Amino acid sequence: MPDRIGVLILDDDPAVSASLRAYLEDAGFDLHCAETCAAGLDILASAPIDVAIVDIRLRGTRGDQFILSAHQFRPGITFLIHTGSSIFRPSPALRAIGVTEADVLYKPIPDLEVLVKRIRNSSPQSG
Repeated sequence: MPDRIGVLILDDDPAVSASLRAYLEDAGFDLHCAETCAAGLDILASAPIDVAIVDIRLRGTRGDQFILSAHQFRPGITFLIHTGSSIFRPSPALRAIGVTEADVLYKPIPDLEVLVKRIRNSSPQSG
């Protein structure tokens, strides 16, 4: 059996994080959750993460800043943005590291199976 896909959920809303975690654990992913960018970077330093699901509006550092920092630290990670901002579009800096509009998922996701498929198709382990 191949290794399980490691997924980091970075969201400061405990209800959102718990909901995503429960669904994605049932789908067979190896889940790690963080509420702050610093905690997310700590997880990246110690856990095999393939895909990070990142909220943009976080307390302290914004999610896009986390993505740019995390990419420098672990460039092979795929980033999916999970945001409640219907006007969010990836900045030129995010585009430069490969994050596009296709990587932005808007809250609430009506069918979480869409997220499962995106993770499986985005992970380096899926190829």
